[in-house]
Amino acid sequence: MSGSYLTFAARRIVAAFLIAVLVAAITFVMLHVLRPESFFDPRALPVQLGDYLWNAFTQFDLGNSRQPPFRPVSDLILERVGADLSLFIGAAAFVILAGMAGGAVCARYPRSFRAYALQGLATFLICAPVYWVGLLVILAFGKGIGVIVGFPLVDTGVYTPLRENPVAWFGYLLVPWMVTGAPLECSSSSKNADRPSSVSRISCRCRPRPSTSGRPRS
Repeated sequence: MSGSYLTFAARRIVAAFLIAVLVAAITFVMLHVLRPESFFDPRALPVQLGDYLWNAFTQFDLGNSRQPPFRPVSDLILERVGADLSLFIGAAAFVILAGMAGGAVCARYPRSFRAYALQGLATFLICAPVYWVGLLVILAFGKGIGVIVGFPLVDTGVYTPLRENPVAWFGYLLVPWMVTGAPLECSSSSKNADRPSSVSRISCRCRPRPSTSGRPRS
């Protein structure tokens, strides 16, 4: 059993690596085609592509940024990876907690108004793009620009690292966690709601089948 999980994980890792290499190669070639004046290397395109991929995936050398102060791209990524990890972990936790809660409500109160309301909201959030939902939340509830009402927690361009101020870190990431994890949370809630409860399955299995001969079963 453990071997199958390791094989599955290894296949996923290899597939993710190959996809990353392919996307990087396509992006590099497209930039060469669309903006050839931005590249000053006189070598042939296949040679430049191979050199770029080798440096990117073996030395994490992604070149320098074209925006001031023209720092290495790898340094910019490493400085911001903490915010990305915080967003990912928090959104995953929100998916688990809110998904279990929503599924439990729909299973506990089937065919009720609250169940239909949650399922309707889940359908909307699954279909709506995450970036569109985030923009809508900012325009409706953003601090200082909210059309409906402005909330201090809905702000743009604000991030406080966890080690500096845990309270501010949690407050400014709470809404992004909810927006990012909403589609997966709604999907898990819908799946849990559609499954019959364990009590229902046990009662169905224990219920005796009606006799076809007209005589009661012994």
